[in-house]
Amino acid sequence: MTRTATVTWITFHNFGTYLQAYALQHVLGGLGYENRIIDDRPVIDKKFPPAPPRSLSLYWKIRIGLAKLYHNIKGDVPHATSSKALYQKFRNQHLHIDSDYTTPEELNERYDVFIAGSDQIWYPNEEIFDPYFYLDFARKKKISYAPSVGASEYPEAFIPRTRPLLERFDHISVREQRGKELLSSFIDKDIEVVLDPTLLLQAKEWDIVASEPVYRGKYAFLYMLTYNETYINYAIHDAAQRGLKIVTVSNEPRLSGYVDVVVEAGPSEFVSLVKHADIVYTDSFHGTVFSLLYHKIFVTFRRFQPNSKTNQNSRLENLFNILDIRGQFWGEAECEAGTTPPTYNVDSIDEKLGRYREQSVVYLNNAIKS
Repeated sequence: MTRTATVTWITFHNFGTYLQAYALQHVLGGLGYENRIIDDRPVIDKKFPPAPPRSLSLYWKIRIGLAKLYHNIKGDVPHATSSKALYQKFRNQHLHIDSDYTTPEELNERYDVFIAGSDQIWYPNEEIFDPYFYLDFARKKKISYAPSVGASEYPEAFIPRTRPLLERFDHISVREQRGKELLSSFIDKDIEVVLDPTLLLQAKEWDIVASEPVYRGKYAFLYMLTYNETYINYAIHDAAQRGLKIVTVSNEPRLSGYVDVVVEAGPSEFVSLVKHADIVYTDSFHGTVFSLLYHKIFVTFRRFQPNSKTNQNSRLENLFNILDIRGQFWGEAECEAGTTPPTYNVDSIDEKLGRYREQSVVYLNNAIKS
């Protein structure tokens, strides 16, 4: 049996991070490949060492600042203790992780194929960049599956660092069309655009990992990565019009004063919260993904201004474009106008997702075998 290893973010607690890792591992197992996710804790601890108590030197202040930047890019914040326990439970029950190595180079004896992806591991940011996520250590076949470049523009100064690493890949795929365009501008390789791993599974497959209902009763799920009062106030008003309580998770403490219920959640609880919601308000890529998979009425708010240097809207724009969805991606103007969340053709979405799933899985299988 071909032994595959996935390199992705798996240390920091983020719903999408854990769920995409599970989905890719699940698909690889279904294709008949053995798969382990390489524990990135040694890499993360080296880049973002735990802060010592009291009397912080300039060095530690910079290190803490870099860790906060990582969380800002990911759109998450440290969770409460109970949420951490739920992440650990998911990790123990659903993920096969290889932590038994001293240096990444040792892994070359253990695996036949290395896979970079998914998530935003290729986001071109100096502070979070690490050659590890470009498989610099691997001496076996190297492929990528749906890493997100995330940016709307690629920093010119960043190219000399990533070009030689990317040129060593046997097969490259990314999650967005814009990401393909950016990488194709400086490397001469065929690049495929494939689905995020979470979209490779149907709702009935996600039911396996979803927890029991977290909240009993009818509710709207508000899941925000960025605090925005215009968006929050719209959700409050629209949910009230529908006679719904508002439920959120504890990753954004400032929401607690606006909502009816705040719950602690890990990845399983997140899936359940979307599954059982009557409507979802979110600015998250994976909040959008699971709303689509579970055929929810939803609104996705724009987190980034179009002219922002940190604009990461392209991954959502790409998703809406390939599924031909119009009217679900809102800025503040739609909220201020009191726009009603539109419906969409779920049969058409499922048909398109089925077609893209097949293409994406064929790419993955062929890249490993060829």
